[in-house]
Amino acid sequence: MLIFVAIILGTFSVSSACTNATPYELLTKGLKATQSSLGWKGIPFRAIDGNFATDYGEQSCTHTLKQPENWWMVDLGKSYRVKEVKIYNRADCCKDRLNGATVRVGDNANGMLTNAVCGEPIKVGTSSVIIRKCTLEGQYVSVSLKNQYLTLCEVEVFGEELLTIKGLKATQSSLGWEGIPVRAIDGNFDTNYGEKSCTHTMKQPENWWMVDLGKSYRVKEVKIYNRADCCKDRLNGATVRVGDNAKGMLTNAVCGEPITVGTSSVIIQKCTLKGQYVSVSLKNQYLTLCEVEVFGEELLTKGLKATQSSLGWKGIPVRAIDGNFDTNYGEKSCTHTMKQPENWWMVDLGKSYRVKEVKIYNRADCCKDRLNGATVRVGDNAMGMMTNAVCGEPIKVGTSSVIDRKCTLKGQYVSVSLKNQYLTLCEVEVWGEGL
Repeated sequence: MLIFVAIILGTFSVSSACTNATPYELLTKGLKATQSSLGWKGIPFRAIDGNFATDYGEQSCTHTLKQPENWWMVDLGKSYRVKEVKIYNRADCCKDRLNGATVRVGDNANGMLTNAVCGEPIKVGTSSVIIRKCTLEGQYVSVSLKNQYLTLCEVEVFGEELLTIKGLKATQSSLGWEGIPVRAIDGNFDTNYGEKSCTHTMKQPENWWMVDLGKSYRVKEVKIYNRADCCKDRLNGATVRVGDNAKGMLTNAVCGEPITVGTSSVIIQKCTLKGQYVSVSLKNQYLTLCEVEVFGEELLTKGLKATQSSLGWKGIPVRAIDGNFDTNYGEKSCTHTMKQPENWWMVDLGKSYRVKEVKIYNRADCCKDRLNGATVRVGDNAMGMMTNAVCGEPIKVGTSSVIDRKCTLKGQYVSVSLKNQYLTLCEVEVWGEGL
């Protein structure tokens, strides 16, 4: 779900350490893997079991037989935008066997060898960690190798979640030439209208198309596939909007500049906007969209359980995740603890996520400096939250009542702690991605 500024295609690098950071979601945990054959008890699941040992004797690596076509594949469960595939090669022997292996990403399971190639064929170096970077969309990630045993000790796939999955509801202002609105989210990227892959409205003063994401997300990018067989300039001046207003979609916030059609049929609009509805609108012109992809992050804190170290002035902990952003304590929108040596507030996300940002709305009617020195933590330890990893620097209160802490940490519990001071939080938003 996120952060897509530079698109890197066909590049190759070898990691010098096993701890390279990536801003993207780990997609491979707990999934189903298959391979072309089984040798030496090297079952395919070993490559996604979280065991990074590169010694085959540790029962951590896969193994096929030697056949003309040898492959391993993981099913991500749904289509993602894959950004990086990290392979941990066998190190106790035979590392050169992986030379020439190819990584592929796509939506074809039975014909995986026809899926798009991610990066260059593998060239084994001194490191046992091999990285392939790409920007490809698909549900299946495979590694294939001709005429050689295929052994993988771990495979990590990192990427972003596509929000406009099949099955969502799309609407538009009118219908022309049988161009129904669902065509823009049907997974068909054909830009020839004759292939029945594009939407079409009539020409009215206000023409629009809209998708309902099902719940509110933080939208980071909208990718539009324009018609290419004719009439591509019709899309000039179209506006992309994101927000929570369905009936008044034209009042939602604008994502990027109005569209200027160029030589490519793919148009990308970048923004950081929260909303359930993404729309494309155009005045006095037919509106045709062959596909629309929306990428973003999920708000993790809505409707969850929160706790805190103590209760003061009726400032119950759920107030920080109730969707009320009022920063005046008198509006009953903020939490409050007593002043003790250790004061804390914590939300249970229900399961472990990769947390990317914690946004805190501080009290503004008084006492804002009390929050100075507070620490945000993320981890899987509920009872020992103070041992969880720190997200960003300790808080330094400034002129704004909104404080952001950015990190890339995995955990089920997000906490804010403060020593020897009342802890008050008017709202806490946690943004991230599922594991």
